[in-house]
Amino acid sequence: MLLAAGCGGSAGSLTAALALVEEGKYGEAVPLLEKATRSSPDSATAWCNLGVCYLEQGKTGEAVDALRKAVGLASGSSAAYEYLAHAYVEAGKLDDAREALATADTIDPGNPRILTALGMIEMKAGNLKQAFASTMEALDKDSSYPPALYNIAVLYRDKLNNSKLAEKFFRRFLTAAPSDPRAAEARDFLDPQASVRESPAKGLVEKAKRHMDNDDYDTALVILRDALKKDPGYPDAVWNMAVLSDHVLGNADEAAGFYADFRAKFPNDARSEQAQRRADAIKAELARTAAAVAAAVKAAPSDPVQVTSAPDALAAGALWQKKGDLAKAEAFYKKAIELDETMAEAFSNLGLIYFKSRNYEGARTALASAVDLKSDYTDARYVLANSQYRLGDKAGAVDNLNHILLKQPDFADAHYLMGQILREEKQLAAAKIHLDRHASLTGRVIR
Repeated sequence: MLLAAGCGGSAGSLTAALALVEEGKYGEAVPLLEKATRSSPDSATAWCNLGVCYLEQGKTGEAVDALRKAVGLASGSSAAYEYLAHAYVEAGKLDDAREALATADTIDPGNPRILTALGMIEMKAGNLKQAFASTMEALDKDSSYPPALYNIAVLYRDKLNNSKLAEKFFRRFLTAAPSDPRAAEARDFLDPQASVRESPAKGLVEKAKRHMDNDDYDTALVILRDALKKDPGYPDAVWNMAVLSDHVLGNADEAAGFYADFRAKFPNDARSEQAQRRADAIKAELARTAAAVAAAVKAAPSDPVQVTSAPDALAAGALWQKKGDLAKAEAFYKKAIELDETMAEAFSNLGLIYFKSRNYEGARTALASAVDLKSDYTDARYVLANSQYRLGDKAGAVDNLNHILLKQPDFADAHYLMGQILREEKQLAAAKIHLDRHASLTGRVIR
């Protein structure tokens, strides 16, 4: 992943956005960074990080535009030109990428990172002689620079068909960076079973998969994150994190990042092409959704004061929520409630925002109002039960789950949460009834 450091200082309203970028939450960071570029159009940091986020979302055109603004504001920053070069590469503009890196090299001459990037561009262009020369120059500057060692090894392996020299540079790479995310690929080349046999993440991944089979996704997520910390280059850890983010957690941004990461780290893995296809599909869908939401948001009011009807406030809140601006969405939902205190959907959506942001007390209050107004609002009641459970109010959660199951006996997630609560309370026979029912509805067995 890119880290947009070196583009200039940061302060004030940028802090939250930069924290999201550091966490890899690019989709959530974009609205904040777009706001920052409007309020502080001379901030190289805002433009640079916005460009990086656009890159991660597959929006190469917007990334190029943002990063060109960044280099215009921070012309003395080699890092800004490096990010711009990366954007040009993604856009297929290799000549422009060369020019950006050449500028970076004049600012920071002899930097092995820049020379290695130049070598990568030449490799993509099929200019193997120039690729070899630039990468070896990087190693002349720093003989233990891991990316250059790795790239030379790949060049020998994939382009020059020299396994002996590929092995030599892969060994040097592993000596220099044994914990590098690409170390598993190097070990696989030297010994196809080495990364599997030696990885401290193997047992953790197997444990996470068992929790996934049991629909215990929160625990699986924690274990997989631990596995990636112990060995970020273990293929099964990256793959399962991608699958969990994609098909279970519904975190499209994160899933696309993990799939792309898998493709980049493990190009020879049998799942590599599948990862690339899925990453491309997710990015395309995100782009289409973003375009549709942007068009709708453009016509939407930005200030609740402008809205005079509760349905319009509710609709505006939903649009801003899709856009990712939860603060504006919250303001419009509150406006809808102010205009119509009987609007259950506004209370429900407000509660969902609070729940997502882990404000479980706020979620409980808003969702309780929603179900008071609309007693058969089962989705809202389920999230209310979840909020109560997380606040330690198991009795309240059980009451709401019983209400749901009376109205909707095949609500699988309600059976699962009920089973979990009863199991924690040592009511094992009753817990088994609900967990078995969940298994029969979903086809997944809870051990």
